[in-house]
Amino acid sequence: MARVLIVDDNEAVRYLARHLLKKDCEICGEACDGEEGVVQANSLKPDVILLDLSMPKMNGMEAAEAISQNGGHAKLILWTVTEIDDALTQTAQRAGFQAVLKKSDAYLLTNVIDVVLHGGTVFSHNR
Repeated sequence: MARVLIVDDNEAVRYLARHLLKKDCEICGEACDGEEGVVQANSLKPDVILLDLSMPKMNGMEAAEAISQNGGHAKLILWTVTEIDDALTQTAQRAGFQAVLKKSDAYLLTNVIDVVLHGGTVFSHNR
């Protein structure tokens, strides 16, 4: 069972993620901003980190880079309401993300986690 850290400033989104993942994953922690997400990633050593893009103190891209620089080996998933285009996808890949997913595609979250845990990547685009 994958250990997942949820990092999102919206409490309702964290609740949704917990609800969607509770059957197939262990939620090892939650953070409400990128800075706290980096701290928890370093201490909890999750398998997967679900990161929002726009957060206070440190956004998801900055948090991903800090986690990678600190030697974190977790798979990173950017889960966002932001429009996904080629530029965002390329920036996310450079920051170390293995997946970018729209929050409106929440039903795919468990499948995306499975894909990245097995070495794959998922970069969804707006329809």
